[in-house]
Amino acid sequence: TPSSGTATNLTGLPLTTGVTGNLPVTNLNSGTSASASTFWRGDASWAAIAAGFTLGTPVATTSGTSIDFTGIPAGVKQIVISFAGVSTSSTSKKIIRLGDAGGFENADYSCSSVYLQASGTSDGNATGFFLNRGDAADLISGAMILTLENATSFTWTCTASFNVFNGGVILTSGSKSLSQQLDSVRITTVNGTDTFDAGE
Repeated sequence: TPSSGTATNLTGLPLTTGVTGNLPVTNLNSGTSASASTFWRGDASWAAIAAGFTLGTPVATTSGTSIDFTGIPAGVKQIVISFAGVSTSSTSKKIIRLGDAGGFENADYSCSSVYLQASGTSDGNATGFFLNRGDAADLISGAMILTLENATSFTWTCTASFNVFNGGVILTSGSKSLSQQLDSVRITTVNGTDTFDAGE
């Protein structure tokens, strides 16, 4: 194997012994679209690496009766809603509702939530994924994970675990089928009138 020169009229070159170094990306489709965030596909094209989780900008939960996240792009399969010291002005329980092009849906949820302290109390709700605890002094921290279960029926599942600062744990789970593709999420209270006053 020569150390330099131009090979001509070859019927084959053994890759295991005849090639050293790295193949320049310019040899693959002239390097068009090659970058640190793309990869070479089996159909001979450069493609963007699929994005993982995107961390949204924290939103203060210090005013208003609801917190809306809109413009969720098509193709999203999982959403994590994180609470850090979230509180409201009165005793209505917090609730998360899913939305699509027709607006936020407030019916036909299959949801159960339990508040665990010295003795646990559980409750069901069909108007959203709710947190079975309502106290104006609550500071709630934790996360709810929404996962797309069926893309055809737009069915999402919910699992959540929250800590209540003054003692106790809230566990919530359930599912909800939308009429269209999910594009928004709303955090509010069951009565819709209690205002947020702490946290993000």
